[in-house]
Amino acid sequence: MSYVNMIDTQLNNAYSQLKDLATTVVFNNRDVTGFDFSSAEPTVETDPGKTVKAVVLKESKKENVRTLQLLLKTAELPEISQFDTVDIKGETWAVGPITFQRRYITLLTVVLGG
Repeated sequence: MSYVNMIDTQLNNAYSQLKDLATTVVFNNRDVTGFDFSSAEPTVETDPGKTVKAVVLKESKKENVRTLQLLLKTAELPEISQFDTVDIKGETWAVGPITFQRRYITLLTVVLGG
């Protein structure tokens, strides 16, 4: 067994061991295709969402802005941009900075409010 397969298998085992600590999130990719000068809004196309499992590592709130730091399996993620949104437990969060991204795991910050 190669190291790549072994690491991927162990990562899958870790997520299955987390059970209810892992939550289902939906990534909604939004492609900005232009700009409407009459409404001063970007022209956006939204792709169907991609459902993945995530672990919330950190949650914080400052004034009216809530942030979550999510641990995700990189292989399951779609391409992420600043225009994308993430649906978590019925709330739509904006994609924030990617704190860490390597071949196997990604730490992503999402923001709600503000």
